[in-house]
Amino acid sequence: MPPIQFIPPDATAAQKKKLQADFNRHLADPAVQREMAEANKPATRVIAEETVQGVSSEQWQHFEQVFKNGFHHLPAYGSNTRMNDGAYWLLEAHQADGYHMVFRHSPAKTDDFRRACEYLLDISSARNEERY
Repeated sequence: MPPIQFIPPDATAAQKKKLQADFNRHLADPAVQREMAEANKPATRVIAEETVQGVSSEQWQHFEQVFKNGFHHLPAYGSNTRMNDGAYWLLEAHQADGYHMVFRHSPAKTDDFRRACEYLLDISSARNEERY
């Protein structure tokens, strides 16, 4: 993932100048250049059809039991903000009482969020896909 520059809206002119200079130095680093070149490779085409599959009451109950405090109590974003490798996991719930989504970068295999996502993958047509 290419580096992202963030300049707070309330930064002074001197702070903005320093942040820009730091960012430019970071971009000039050969390791960052290699990382950006790697990230700019063409995407691999994945041939798949989007499918919708219902779940039974038992499957839904099992899914809900994986979360100790409930899916709707998880914060939308985790604390992992700067990672160079891995996978992004996104789980959305559309229910009568609203919408909730949880986004994580390479959650640990013991994480309740990942375990719940893996359960849903296991009962889906994507069960054989590689997971990171």
